[in-house]
Amino acid sequence: MHRIVKKILFSCLVIGHHTVSSQPAIFCIEGNTGSGKTTLLEALCKKNPHFILVKEPVDEIQNHAGENLLQRCYEDLSRWSFTCNLAFLVYHIKELQKMISRYPNKIYITDRSIFGLMHAFIPLDHDIGCIKNSELLLYKQLFDLMVAQFGKPAGFIYVRTNPDVTYQRINNRARIEELSVPLKYWEQLHAKYEVMFIHKKSEIEYLKDVPLLIIDGNRDVKQSAHHMDSAIKEMETFIFSILNS
Repeated sequence: MHRIVKKILFSCLVIGHHTVSSQPAIFCIEGNTGSGKTTLLEALCKKNPHFILVKEPVDEIQNHAGENLLQRCYEDLSRWSFTCNLAFLVYHIKELQKMISRYPNKIYITDRSIFGLMHAFIPLDHDIGCIKNSELLLYKQLFDLMVAQFGKPAGFIYVRTNPDVTYQRINNRARIEELSVPLKYWEQLHAKYEVMFIHKKSEIEYLKDVPLLIIDGNRDVKQSAHHMDSAIKEMETFIFSILNS
């Protein structure tokens, strides 16, 4: 077994020994790369200090054991997809644990989540032949352990954005690891998110009772204060309606 995978699996075992005493209020914001979800989440948490932003662990993936797994993954998806997605799974949980411990009894909002990994990224990479059946089974088993520990989220926020819009934003921000990824991949990832949140196929029936808010990500919130304020109000109303129910 590759040394990086061994380290990641060891982290999973360590995580399993740190349980959460009570179910915290966790919301997950999901969407394609370039959808604008991080911009929205940062603005939401800045306005509401009792909302704790749980960042997507991109920095950790870019420097895991001295390796940039994100860059390796996009350069050779068939070799690195499983390793990179496994690292994201572990680091998402570790970041969530850290923020719950540091800021107890708050409202936690994660930038992407293990659910998006399991039901969007992993199925896509499996469909295009970059994740083997055996790897898919192992990932599902580890995912189930994480869900058993933290439970389902209190709600999902899906930033629904057309792939051509996200592709333009990706090229504009010019994150080096993403520039080599063709539009087709982002279109396929968008389709998986649509299956997860819009079509809700049978394999994700267990999430059907989780409240869902859909935000129009095609609106440019960076250029329009009106669009930003409108989106923040939608998210606040959604979150508080769940917490007060």
